[in-house]
Amino acid sequence: MKHKKVLILMIMSVMLLLNGCTTRINISKLNDSTVIVSKEGGIMEIGIEEFGDSHYSFDDLSAFVNDTAKEFNERHADSRPAITVGTMKEVDEKARVEMTYADAKAYEAFHGISFMNTDILGLSEEARALTYITRDTGEEVDVSSLTDSDKYKAIVTDSSLSLMIEGKIECCSDNVEVLDKNHVKTTDGLSVILYK
Repeated sequence: MKHKKVLILMIMSVMLLLNGCTTRINISKLNDSTVIVSKEGGIMEIGIEEFGDSHYSFDDLSAFVNDTAKEFNERHADSRPAITVGTMKEVDEKARVEMTYADAKAYEAFHGISFMNTDILGLSEEARALTYITRDTGEEVDVSSLTDSDKYKAIVTDSSLSLMIEGKIECCSDNVEVLDKNHVKTTDGLSVILYK
């Protein structure tokens, strides 16, 4: 019995590593579509959509998602899948799909949006020129004045997203709505989130 538990834990650990996104964020309580960035840079997307009055079945949706991911992987994946489809279920007339992406580039290519996970030194001049507000105090901060800039990571996107980051958000461009220490909503247009 003890060996069986150890084997199951080992298999689950390998599956999480292969998926590219392990996270300590509780995804079971999410009610809206959200993109999650792990400390390791893995990307997980929880897609949640109203499904009650849909003109197609949940089985049709499942087949579509799996086929789309398979086609994308055939075109973009090297040795491991760029996208892995996780749990799909229908709850309270909502469809919920969990997908993991090998990295931000896979997420960006799949959705056809700009989405970059970098360090602060990788920010473009346009991104550096934005007005930044600290999460804790709401004060304006100049990105170039951050003394420990090598400790900051950055998410850069041009799309409206609910975004959870496994880490502490320090500051964001002023067009980002901060919901809590690791959850923001971005808007269409260049948005930057700096976190540790």
